[in-house]
Amino acid sequence: MKVLFIPSHLSTSGMPQFLLKRIEAIQQYIPNIEIFVYEWEQQSIYYTIQRDKIVDIVRDNFYSCGYIRDGNSKGWAEKQNNIINYCYENKIDIIHIEDVAEYFINKDYNPNKNLLDDLYDPKHPWKIIETPHDHFKWINHTNKIYKPDGYAFVIDHSYEHNSDESAVISYPIDHSIICKKTREEILNEGGKTYDLKTYVNRFDDIKKSLTSVFE
Repeated sequence: MKVLFIPSHLSTSGMPQFLLKRIEAIQQYIPNIEIFVYEWEQQSIYYTIQRDKIVDIVRDNFYSCGYIRDGNSKGWAEKQNNIINYCYENKIDIIHIEDVAEYFINKDYNPNKNLLDDLYDPKHPWKIIETPHDHFKWINHTNKIYKPDGYAFVIDHSYEHNSDESAVISYPIDHSIICKKTREEILNEGGKTYDLKTYVNRFDDIKKSLTSVFE
């Protein structure tokens, strides 16, 4: 079986870390699955911790549509529009989109506005899975137009946009990381005591400082 992951980006953050852990788990427990990654946009050349690790794992099966810099989008659309050919050339069985397709597949700089229609066309041999990573946006601000074959949720969603097949695949807890200190001990280290009111006030001070800098 061949699985293609399509992340919107791989800059250091939660979704790329989740994808990295997902790939590592597949490699460890289902090694007969061949993994491919099609990075829709590279948004940073500095914050690449998870991206570098993913590239090391999948090697030649990694493909990037390009790095965003100075508003230069030359070549990005062509590479994104090549996704259908890429899937056929590599005989992809499952496409796993790491986010909601409507959020990022169609780009303003890409004149091809039929890309999602083409990707979700049932005539293709592959199945499509989506993983929403923004719970609030998914529940409150998502209008699903293109229906995947299933969802792999990171948490238990009560609102599933009429999906026929869905599963919750949560991020695994690393039980090897153990801290013997209590929450109160950690918060009070250095002789400082932080309660909710203190935290909110500190955050407000930071916000005011940033505002004055930009003004």
